[in-house]
Amino acid sequence: MTQADAQERSVGGRRWPSDPAIVSTRLAGSLLGDYQVLGRIGHGGMGAVYLARRVSLARVDRLYALKVMHEHLTFDDRSVSMMIDEARAAARIHHPNMVAVEAIEEDGGRLYLVMQYVEGCTFGQLLKRTPEFRDPGRILSIMFDALEGLDAAHSAVDYSGIPLDVVHRDFTPENILVGVDGVARVADFGIAKTAIGEVQTSPGARKGKYAYMSPEQLTASPTDRRSDIFSAGIVLYNALTGTRLFVGGSDPHTMSNILEQPVKPPSTVGLRPLAVFDRICLKALDRDRERRYQSAAELASDLRAAAYECGILPSRSPVANWVRIAFGRQLAERWQVVRSLIASLPSDPPARESIWIEPMGEPTPAPRAARGTEPRLPDVV
Repeated sequence: MTQADAQERSVGGRRWPSDPAIVSTRLAGSLLGDYQVLGRIGHGGMGAVYLARRVSLARVDRLYALKVMHEHLTFDDRSVSMMIDEARAAARIHHPNMVAVEAIEEDGGRLYLVMQYVEGCTFGQLLKRTPEFRDPGRILSIMFDALEGLDAAHSAVDYSGIPLDVVHRDFTPENILVGVDGVARVADFGIAKTAIGEVQTSPGARKGKYAYMSPEQLTASPTDRRSDIFSAGIVLYNALTGTRLFVGGSDPHTMSNILEQPVKPPSTVGLRPLAVFDRICLKALDRDRERRYQSAAELASDLRAAAYECGILPSRSPVANWVRIAFGRQLAERWQVVRSLIASLPSDPPARESIWIEPMGEPTPAPRAARGTEPRLPDVV
């Protein structure tokens, strides 16, 4: 196990990086389609995320993030459909506060998404690194960006003007990327629900991380954008107070808390943020979605008014400084690894055809090789 591997820890049965280090793997330096893999930068239930490089015909060197489906899932039609639905949902939303998905491709039977690379960390990593630091100006700047991206997803329409009715359903600090430029971007539409398609799950199945689910998700009721507002309320509450709202000693305990536990005003909990945020958090967390904020834009508007009222001036520059202070060393080490590996790589990979997401069409995955006959990628160490 490498030192970078040792930095990972188990959370809820999954392995999530504790900081934005780059993990050296046997896959590093190999080709995946047109992309030279440089190292792993993330890991989740559906797949691992790799930092990769592609050089265009004009010799323009560019970095991408590749979300590569776990090999054992490539023969599961439901998982493949989820990956395609993620690409379809993200490809229809173009906004600076959304992580762009540029293509879905296949190599040797392995599906992967080609995504915008954001140099930085997740909001969750940032909060964990500085547990006693909860500057409301920086937190609100990140939340404003994330809510802008979320509202763009909720408001997305197709080219005929028909609403897509996107619901993210996994709006968590781990799915908010905060760049060294101070800009926050919403990522991971792997379990999103849209009007153009949703992977069907077993009756009663739930999608998302329990601690950030809305009551509608837990009770398998129909969800709409207001479900994401409840999740955003939890993210805001936790970030301001330094606590974890609703989290119990087990998943059933956490679920019960979401459905029944009274929510205390944040000004009385943990780091005790300003009382001006109490009404906003409690409204976002109302279990009756008719009394909840009806849109991410409405929640952001109230937050801006509250910030103005108490003299808080959210800005991206302090956020960028926060990222550099928290993870500057790790990000510098990542670049050192990347530069060293690029210098040792062979000639640029040949151009190959991509499977692009057609916004108006119904994309069909390329046929996969029969089990046991496909080329096998090296295992990740």
